[in-house]
Amino acid sequence: MKMLSALAAGLLISSVFAADAGAAGHLKKGHGMMKHKMVHGKHSGMKKAGLEEKLAMKGRMILANAEKLDLTDGQAEKIRAILAEAKKKAIRTKADVEIIMVDVHGELHKTEPSKAALHELIEKKYAAKKALTMDIVDAIVDLKASLSDDQKKSLKKLKDAAHGEGKHGAGWRKK
Repeated sequence: MKMLSALAAGLLISSVFAADAGAAGHLKKGHGMMKHKMVHGKHSGMKKAGLEEKLAMKGRMILANAEKLDLTDGQAEKIRAILAEAKKKAIRTKADVEIIMVDVHGELHKTEPSKAALHELIEKKYAAKKALTMDIVDAIVDLKASLSDDQKKSLKKLKDAAHGEGKHGAGWRKK
């Protein structure tokens, strides 16, 4: 008898959790994984790469094709250094922005928040983001400058070949 009542209690609890999850809306029948991804902001569609991602992709492509591009050891080391320094700056800047936002939230939670202090913090946040963007752009330019003209032409051919064989089929990219 005790076992039967324990089983019934277990079924009751599991049905409550199942009903609660279904009530959330995005797990109801007919709202499969696509709805789940959209609700949680993780849509699987193609997304344009930001500057930071472009820098990383360009660096990876160059280093992965070092032999085909006939990179010298010095060039490879310079490229690795450019990528590492850009990543370090990005990490530091993003941490600074998070700290600034902690300060913004702290100011907003005060009984009488200061508009001037909030404005100053917001200016500081976007100055940091602007500096990060400038650092990334500088790194992309430095990365390109580390290659010879022949290496740049070879890299372009490699990129065009890679894009031509992509999931969109041959020649999807304008040449």
